[in-house]
Amino acid sequence: MRFLITRFEKLEITPKSALKIMPVLKEWMTETEKKYRNGELRVNDIVGMDCNKKRRRRTTFSTEEMDTLNMYFIDKTMHPSSFEMNQLAQQLNRDREVIRVWFCNKRQALKNEVKKKIMSENVSGSGCGSGSSDVTAQQVIIDNNNQQNVMNQNQCIQDRDMVDNGT
Repeated sequence: MRFLITRFEKLEITPKSALKIMPVLKEWMTETEKKYRNGELRVNDIVGMDCNKKRRRRTTFSTEEMDTLNMYFIDKTMHPSSFEMNQLAQQLNRDREVIRVWFCNKRQALKNEVKKKIMSENVSGSGCGSGSSDVTAQQVIIDNNNQQNVMNQNQCIQDRDMVDNGT
């Protein structure tokens, strides 16, 4: 029953199939409303989750934590083992799941950057979509590191100028 409702909610069920299950849905609705009115059911039981449950706050990393994670990603591996993730989690005083999600997100961001770079090379290159590109994930990482280094150098220069000017 729940499987059919889920497929219906996802619009993966045909209108003809929906008509076939209509009597079952009506019976379920009637029965559920009756139980709810009698106090036998709570909204959470019907919805299937706790309505008062709050989402976990978005994780933010300090600069030092980001440096550690990025260096591990670049220098060691993009796919750390469970043991390595546990070590990083302990080192950064974070939950292992937070570290796992960070690596998943980082790999996906890198994949998107590589695609974007390939597309821009194909468009700006000879012919649109020649399909042959030598862009690798490592090149994108190196480009990003170079950009980050330039930004860091510029920030240092600005900081030094502010100190020199007394502002």
